[in-house]
Amino acid sequence: MWQLLVGAGFALWRAIPLFEMPTRDPGQASHDADKVLYELVAHNRITYEQEQNARAWFAGYYLNDARWRIELARARERRDTTVIISLQRVLPDRDQWDAIHCSLKEPMGRLKRDAGRRRARGPRRRANGSG
Repeated sequence: MWQLLVGAGFALWRAIPLFEMPTRDPGQASHDADKVLYELVAHNRITYEQEQNARAWFAGYYLNDARWRIELARARERRDTTVIISLQRVLPDRDQWDAIHCSLKEPMGRLKRDAGRRRARGPRRRANGSG
């Protein structure tokens, strides 16, 4: 679960500089996707500058990545085999970022509390007697 939450935080961090436009245009996102695919196939790389030039696509990519990771972490926590995306409302990108960011706070808080409890209890002993 920790890796999913770190990945969600990373995706949100990467999305921050992509929100200079008020909302993403689906047509622009499609055009940007073509640019991304060309760069990946032709040069096998994406630079920060290319990410900025295709920001409509990358903003959606990072938001969707964060949303998926958080929902998967929640599903695993519930031991639910069906991952349901709960943030399907159509919102401006910045509002999506804020909503996803807020949804990341709750599971991160629980992990922090759990880690504090584990530290307070001390190291676990393994079944074979080693520590």
